[in-house]
Order: sequence, then structure tokens, then C-alpha cells
Amino acid sequence: MSSDSKPHVPLVILGAGVTGLTIAYIAACDSDVDFDITIIARDMPGDWHSQAWASPFAGASWSPMPLGATDERVRRWEQITFDRLWDMAPSGLVKRAPAKVLGETDGLLSNIWWQDLVRDFKLLSESEVPAPCKVGAAFTTVTVNPFEYLPWLRSELESRGVVFRRQYIRSLDEVKPFVGKTGGQSIIVERTDLEEFVVVRSELHTSITPRPGLTQMNTVSLGGTYQVGSWDTSLDMSTAKGIFERCSVIAPCL
Repeated sequence: MSSDSKPHVPLVILGAGVTGLTIAYIAACDSDVDFDITIIARDMPGDWHSQAWASPFAGASWSPMPLGATDERVRRWEQITFDRLWDMAPSGLVKRAPAKVLGETDGLLSNIWWQDLVRDFKLLSESEVPAPCKVGAAFTTVTVNPFEYLPWLRSELESRGVVFRRQYIRSLDEVKPFVGKTGGQSIIVERTDLEEFVVVRSELHTSITPRPGLTQMNTVSLGGTYQVGSWDTSLDMSTAKGIFERCSVIAPCL
């Protein structure tokens, strides 16, 4: 469809993080609709020291949503996302990484619906699972480094005419009922000997995510927390210490 015959639709996206910029990128590449896209955000790619912005501190790894087990549409989204990121690995923006998901009960395995989406999936034997976990699976996944991925997305969007507008939106209370309230904390460390993505599904969320990098190499994200109802963006050293100690059990080299 030619650009003259495509319908023109204004689109305003609130937030310039991984989710917002990815939505904008998909819309900007739409072959049927000519979106006039404006991204409004308080924090932009490059504002790496803002503690109130989640994206720079994300792992960030591909993490399938539980709804994909029952909703074919969500499953298709997950497959498309994984395959697209996998194909981007030669660019250096995406890392293909060995991965493990570990758990303390057999319930973990019953929730793995995505084994056909990833690469090299296999169940781990008891001897391959570190204590205190009891069960696990290994596979190859993809990770990105938001410090490089976000500027790349912005560059791609600006080349397509997307407008970025820095503005602090003060009516957040109006959207809270629709987006929910969750908070969390993670740690970024420099390591050269951690290549494997690991996540432990338990009451205390724990994850180790190696990040790719063209300029910021050898960084790893250690997580974390999932605090429903928390909007606190301040650093909690006791929480950080707990994250580091849990990750050190999985990866003693820390």
C-alpha cells in the first residue's frame, strides 16, 4: 500500500523505555497504517542515572508471560518476539545466552509452556540442579543491554519521523488503575566470567542476566524483587545485599 493511500493515524506513546519504544517501532514499521507518532517521556535514552526509570536497570532477558500457556495470540507474540531478537544477535545488540530456570518444587515444570519457542531446551537431572532448588530446565535464550538497545531504537525511530517530547506527565493517578502498581530492585555488576542466564522461581525472585555490549561489555544484571504496591524508587541497601547473597549461591564466582 502506498503512503498516499494509507490512513494517517495520530499515536501518542507515554514512556521512552523498552516497552514504549518497541511499540513505537512496530507502529512505525506498519505497512497498512501511517502512524504520526509522538513519544512523551520524562526520561529519555541517555538519562542513565535516573532511579525513577526502570528500563536502564532491566536485565534484560526474554521472559515469556504465563498467559501464553492458554492464549494462542499471546503465544504467537512470544514466538515472534523471540525469533526477531534471535535474528538480531549478529548486530551485537542481542546476546544468545545459555540459560537455566530453577525451582524448589515440581510445579515449576508444569508452568513451562514455552519449551518449543526457545532453543536447545532440556530438563536438568537432579545432579545438575544446585541446592536449595530441586528441579530445573536448561535452554538458550536472548538478552539485550538497554544502555545500547534504547539508543538504537531511538535512532531508528527518529529516522522514521517519530517525534520525542520530554515532558513530566502529572496525571499518573488517572492511569494507575489500568497499569497496576509494581516495583523492584536490581544490581548491575561487571563480570567477565558469567555467560549464563539463570532465574530461580521461588518466593524471593532471583535472576542473573548477562548483557551484550558493543561499548559496555561484561556487565551482568542481578535481580531482584517484585514488590506489588510499591512506588518507592530509592536504593535499599538491605534489599541489594539480599539480592547479591542469593545470586552468589547460584554463581559463587561473584
